[in-house]
Order: sequence, then structure tokens, then C-alpha cells
Amino acid sequence: MDPIRTNSDFSPALGSMDIRSMPIDTVAFYLAISQTESLDRQIKDRLETIRAKQVKVAEARETIASMKEILARAKNGEIPEIPERLKSRMKENGTPWTESPGTAAKRRELEGLEGKKEALKGDLKEMEELKAALENLKKNGVEHISTGERIILGRHPELMLKLEKYGVIPPDVGGGPYDGFARRQAAQGAPPYDKREYIDMANRLPVGWEELSVQEMDKVLGDLQVAMTAKQGEINNQQGRIDGAKGELAGLIAIDLETNIDKVNNSIKDLNSAVELDMLNVQSMMSKRGQALQMSSDILKKSNESKDAIIRNI
Repeated sequence: MDPIRTNSDFSPALGSMDIRSMPIDTVAFYLAISQTESLDRQIKDRLETIRAKQVKVAEARETIASMKEILARAKNGEIPEIPERLKSRMKENGTPWTESPGTAAKRRELEGLEGKKEALKGDLKEMEELKAALENLKKNGVEHISTGERIILGRHPELMLKLEKYGVIPPDVGGGPYDGFARRQAAQGAPPYDKREYIDMANRLPVGWEELSVQEMDKVLGDLQVAMTAKQGEINNQQGRIDGAKGELAGLIAIDLETNIDKVNNSIKDLNSAVELDMLNVQSMMSKRGQALQMSSDILKKSNESKDAIIRNI
């Protein structure tokens, strides 16, 4: 036979034969108590569900408060980072953080602009180091040769290669014993012209740069300073583009924040609506529980009255 069980941990399971063997009032009382115990369990489960949803509502409100603080910074032109813990909490509560494609594209653009600026700054630093090396060569590297006091730049192809990189080419005066020095050294594979980059440079540049007078070196330094000033101008212009991109990115992040705030607010409304429905269900179950208790009380009362009547008639 199939057992009939109650939802109580303490009530025994009764089979159909057990039920049939009971007086009708006992069966009715038993079923009323069983229904009460079942409703108690359902009410308990539903209240736990309500508490869990209320916790989510509280967390969602904290999330909105955090996003509003970040939003204020974005509206002031900052580029705030969205904390990972905030993203994790949003994901756990079913409202994952979303970033618009435009925001992601602007981030990549800004990264590119900042990378270009760092490259320009690296160039400027290299130019400053080059200038210092040329000034040292002018101070300590002057040689007395047949054409007078000369600076033999041909012995320093690493410096000439950097001058060429930044568009500074020494004047092609020529006429000295070191004219064509670089090409001769490269043809013989003599160090340092045994390196491919120096061999190519020697064959690429016209002869005459290998030896310079002090005045010619001064012109080279002056041209290099002009190039450095232009490079600093490029850096300043790049910074302007970066500042503009940062302002645009801050605006896009602000829009993303407002969108995510609306999404979390909607989730709070949905949770509150669900809690209201759960509370209505709890109230309904409480009413049924009261009816079941009243039924069991009435059955017990009638049973006692019947027993009293029997006793009085004996």
C-alpha cells in the first residue's frame, strides 16, 4: 500500500489501511494537521526566498551608489576604471556590466595616441642624447689635419645614422682627405663599417660629411636643435589629441554608467515585484494555515463534545 506522509519531521507516515482504520473525526483531524505542517514548510521556504531577494535588492542599491560616484567623476572629465569587484557583483546578481562598442573603440584609440606620444618622447630623448654626444665630440674630438682643425664624424657612423634619422645632414663641403672615408671603409669591411646598417648608410649618403669644421658642426647642432623643437611641438600636438580623446572617452563611460544604472534599477523593480507576489502568496498560505488550524480545533471540539455526551448518557 502507498504510504501517506506528512511534511513534519516528527509525524509518522501512515498508510492507506491505517487511515481507513481510523474514526472519521480522527482522519479529518489528522489531515488538517498534515495540511498545517505542509503549509508551515511552504511558508518557511517562501520567506527564505523573500529574504534572498531582499539581499539582492540591497546589493543592487549599493551597486547603484558605487556607479553614481564613478559617474560623477566621469562627468568631471576623469577616465575612471570600473572596479572588478563591482563587475563581479553585477554578474552574480544577473546584471553583468556592459560597455558599448563605441567606448571600447575609443579606449583603443586613446591607447594608440598615448603609444605614439611615448614614441615621440623616446625620439626626443634620443635627440637630446645625440646632441650631447656631438657637443662632446666638438669639445674633445677636434683633430689637426691637412685641411685644418676638423671633427672626423666619419669615425662615428652611429652618430651620423641618428642625424640622418632626424633629417639633419651635415653640409657637403668636401675637398678634405676624409672625403669618401665611409665608403672606403665599407668596401674594405673595416670596423665599424662591417655592419650592414653602416655599409648601407655609407653608400646611401653623398661624401663630404665625414669631416667637419667647427663652424660646420655648429650648423649641425643648430639644425638638430630646430628638429628637437619641432619634435617637442609634435609631442604637444599629440597631447592635445590625447586630451580630446580622454574627454570623449569620459563622456562615453558616463553614458555606459547611466545605461548600467538603469539596468540595475530595472532589476530592483523586478525583484520588488517578485517579493510583493511572494508576500501575497505567504499571506494566502497563512490564511489557509489558519483555516486548517481552525478546522482541526473544531474537529477536536466536536469530538470532545461527542465523548462528553456519550459519558453523560451512560
